[in-house]
Amino acid sequence: TVTLDNTIPIELVSLSLVSTITLSGTYVVGPLGSGEDSADLTVASINSMNATDLAGNLQTSTLLPASNIADTSDIVINTTASVTPPPATTGTITVIKDTVPDNVQDFEYRLRSGAFDQSFLLDDDGNLLNDLSNTRIFADLTPGTYTAQENGPANNWVLSTILCSDPDSGTTVDIISRTATINLVAGGNVICTFTNTLNRSISGVKFEDLNGNGVKVAGEPGLPNWTIFLDTNDNGALDTGEVSATTDVSGNYLFSNLNNIVYNVRELLQDGWVQTLPALGKYVVDLRTLNSAIDQDFGNAQVYSVGGQGSFVSTGGTSGSTTSVVSRGISTITVTSGDGTSTVTIPDGTVITRTDGSPMDISLLTSTTPSVSSLSGMGSGVVVDGVLQWGIPNIGLAFNPAITLSIFLGTSFNGQTLNVQRSVTGTSGWTSDGIVAPATCVVSAGLCSFQATKASFYAPTHTTSSSSSSSSSSSSGSGDGLSDGLGCATHDCSGNVVAAAGTTPSFKEEALGESSAAGEGEGLPEVLGAEDVGADGNVGIGGGNLLEQQVIGGQSILGYLLSQRILLGILAVLIVMFVANKLYIAKPS
Repeated sequence: TVTLDNTIPIELVSLSLVSTITLSGTYVVGPLGSGEDSADLTVASINSMNATDLAGNLQTSTLLPASNIADTSDIVINTTASVTPPPATTGTITVIKDTVPDNVQDFEYRLRSGAFDQSFLLDDDGNLLNDLSNTRIFADLTPGTYTAQENGPANNWVLSTILCSDPDSGTTVDIISRTATINLVAGGNVICTFTNTLNRSISGVKFEDLNGNGVKVAGEPGLPNWTIFLDTNDNGALDTGEVSATTDVSGNYLFSNLNNIVYNVRELLQDGWVQTLPALGKYVVDLRTLNSAIDQDFGNAQVYSVGGQGSFVSTGGTSGSTTSVVSRGISTITVTSGDGTSTVTIPDGTVITRTDGSPMDISLLTSTTPSVSSLSGMGSGVVVDGVLQWGIPNIGLAFNPAITLSIFLGTSFNGQTLNVQRSVTGTSGWTSDGIVAPATCVVSAGLCSFQATKASFYAPTHTTSSSSSSSSSSSSGSGDGLSDGLGCATHDCSGNVVAAAGTTPSFKEEALGESSAAGEGEGLPEVLGAEDVGADGNVGIGGGNLLEQQVIGGQSILGYLLSQRILLGILAVLIVMFVANKLYIAKPS
């Protein structure tokens, strides 16, 4: 780098180096700025430097000895004489582009004078998005008359001013023709700035918000053929006479030539989509204080449902492979359960993820009421009172915040407190983990309601006491685990079987025969023997008896009779019939 130590106007044209070694004396590096270098010298071999200006004056360096000169040091040349530069023979014209606001819009220009004719592009985006500059310098121009013109107009941009700095005042401008006429003199340096303002307008892009976060990021595509409109009466609907625009193939839209008023900008939402941007559903643009409003972007994410119910959006990828799903609004999933309806309620904003962090497919979310016979892996003595599946079968899911489930069991359970268990598969791993404490429900209106943070098979259950199970097993002889007749608190009022460890619980499904329903006693034991009385003094029925197998409204007859407190009445009738039969047989002929 060569610098001067004063302000004398000198233009150096060459720099020579004087060597301390005997080669050929002085070595000329070349014209300044040429990039040439001496191949024969090193920094250490230089002991003086000479510089020559255009007038032939010799300017000698005072940087001695050579050891003070480093490869990266500036070479300071002390000018020894005041020199008057020769008269200039050329001039310079500079064209500058300015936009309000700064924008990537490209503008085309042309500078010409006689045979000289050049076209070029400028923009005013600060070189953030491409290699275009906002400035073009033309040096060493022959003096004469030049015309600098902006071609256009550019899309929705208005040429507002042309300002030229010309020391000789030989430049005129014309906004209409978009030109500056420059009378360039030798040594002249004219700078012209063309300023464009975006006409009162509103513009933006419509994009698919793949992660549903309300922010446009790289890779999220524009959505064509969507309607954006200016909601004059702010009623949220596109009314007759309101101005609208359709997004282009890249999702862009533009409203131009607008008035200096306040505009409400909305989109016409399409089926199967939810809006993620703007947060309030619209933009309020005040063109009384703005010439234009850009980047008024609209983001939308595709909505998926479960059996046509609920609204779920992928927030971690595509719908077929996403790491998370969010409920948009309160999603309520209903499932018919026998004579009633079970529901799953997912709060607005609930995030659903896989417990192992893997991607999932939104379309696999389901809610069903599996048969109790399909369940297994319960602990010994556990009675399954109902079941509901929600999530993706065999895949662990987590919910944040917790969701609410209401499983229909029937009004016969009203007032009972039941345990709630959960399993990923429905065949093993039953646990209360993932069920919000206390992991129980109090049945009301036939519904067992509770909250959960994990999926996906849920079962309200109760457990029989060991004494009643033992008594029932010994008195019935069938080992079906029914309780001892003390009511639904210890007995399966729904007709479900107590599940032994590793076994499959199931509903009793045989119908009540006509003779039994008619009270004719078909299938009942003729005599109550010792084997019909349990160790606890309660009356039992032998193995394989029908009372335990028949079902009324989903409830075993035995359970029904117990719950109605008429067992004693039946026993009295049986005793009377037995005594009458004995008397008849004993009557003498």
